[in-house]
Amino acid sequence: MISRILLLGILLGSIKCIAQNPNQFSYAEPESKGFSTEKLEILKNYLSESGSSSMLIIVGGDIIFEWGEINKKHLVHSMRKALLNSLYGIAIARGQIDTTMTLRELRINDIEPKLTDSELDARIADLLKSRSGIYHNAAAVNNAMLVDRPRRGTHKPGEFYYPKLRNRIF
Repeated sequence: MISRILLLGILLGSIKCIAQNPNQFSYAEPESKGFSTEKLEILKNYLSESGSSSMLIIVGGDIIFEWGEINKKHLVHSMRKALLNSLYGIAIARGQIDTTMTLRELRINDIEPKLTDSELDARIADLLKSRSGIYHNAAAVNNAMLVDRPRRGTHKPGEFYYPKLRNRIF
C-alpha cells in the first residue's frame, strides 16, 4: 500500500513537473512503447466528444500522446481519489489487497483524534465506497463540504454513503 501511495506522489509530482517544464521530455512513436497510434486516434475523438480539456501520456519519459491545451493550468477536484481507486483496483485484481480486511486487522489508525472502536471496524471496501463511517477533516475541506458531513459516530461502517450532497448551487 505504501508503494501505491508513493506511486501516486510520483505521478502528482510528475504532473507538476510537466506543467512547469513541458520541454524536458522527448517524443516517441506510440508503437515503440507498446501503444497503438490507431487506438490513440480513437482516444482523441473520444476526448473531443466528451468535453475533456487536455491529456498527455508519457511512457518511460517520452511523450507518446498529447491532446488539447496541455500547457494550460486546469482546476481539478478529487483527482487523488480516482487515481488511488484505480491503483487499488489493480492490486485487488492481482490478489494483493483483501477488501474485507478492517482497519483494526491492518493495524491502521489515524492522527489525532484516533479512530474509535467502531471506525476501526471499517473495511477497505467501505473506504473505497465512501461508506466507512469515518468523518475526519479532509486536506482541502471547505464550508460547503462541512454542511453535509455527518457528526463523528453517527453511522457505523458500511451503512451510509458519504459524501451525500443536497441539491444546491455552490
